[in-house]
Amino acid sequence: MGLIPDKQGSKLGSTYFEVTDIQKNFRPLHKDATSVWVHSIPAVTTVGLDGQPHQIRSYATEMCVSTSRSGVGCRPCTTKDPLWDKLDQKSKTNRKGLRHDFGKKMVHLLPVLNLTTGKAELLKGGNQLYEGMTVWLTSQPEAGQDLRRCEWGAWKTGKNMQTKYTTTRMDATPFTITPELEAEAKSVLERGIADMTPMTAEAFAAAITGGEDLPVETPALPAPAPAPQGLTASNTAAPGHTPVQHAPAPAPAAPPVPPAGSDVLTGFSAWLQAQSEFSGAGMFDHLIPILQKHTGGVNYHACTPEQLTTLKAALSAKLDELRAKKA
Repeated sequence: MGLIPDKQGSKLGSTYFEVTDIQKNFRPLHKDATSVWVHSIPAVTTVGLDGQPHQIRSYATEMCVSTSRSGVGCRPCTTKDPLWDKLDQKSKTNRKGLRHDFGKKMVHLLPVLNLTTGKAELLKGGNQLYEGMTVWLTSQPEAGQDLRRCEWGAWKTGKNMQTKYTTTRMDATPFTITPELEAEAKSVLERGIADMTPMTAEAFAAAITGGEDLPVETPALPAPAPAPQGLTASNTAAPGHTPVQHAPAPAPAAPPVPPAGSDVLTGFSAWLQAQSEFSGAGMFDHLIPILQKHTGGVNYHACTPEQLTTLKAALSAKLDELRAKKA
């Protein structure tokens, strides 16, 4: 995955570092990138009555804002693509051959100093662009895992779907991040995240239908519940399906032991979804900055129970602060 095009109609328009076919050098202004999940709305092209190709939907992206694995709170996670039958086979299914709608990939955001222009800009790209930096970063001892220690070069080769992005480490030169440059780095990152602010419901519907009057199905995806007592594992059903009720087995097997920390994660997700202060604009103003500080991104599902406890304490402190201001 390479660079993600900026969303059309962005109001803030962060300043992005442009990767070209000629190597350009930069110095990271943060020790590591901020990572977010981004959904793809694939372009759709059909053949018209004139025999010529006609694009009925343009490519777009939408940041995933779900706070649980079930996709609750995120439109692309809980919406079926109304033009799915018009997609090419590669866009219709995942690697397991199962249908997927609006697939998502990780996008990394890193404030950098453009060494050509001397300006703070945002390097925005996928795993391929960041591969060289990630390999170097993870090879360093923990105390030295800081991208700001080095200068880097970036370039691309190929075109369209064959485009390849590459980064390479350069010899470091003495470098000091001034308070002014630190403020600029914070600004370009904040504007970059704001550029990915989810569309309105109307804009999202127009984006996925190509402006056509098509029904948009947004099924609810509740978190999976434990099987009722007395039912065997074969009686559990996928969301939207009614399980067949069988008589209890004479000697049911002991239920499987859930992964360590799963109860803590489930409880944390339910608690987070119940906090209205962290939805809507509050997600960008309050939730995301705290998630980034404690997890390095906006996805907390890989956190250990201890990390989730620390994260919940930080979020609870923010809730107390917000509610005290309202009182």
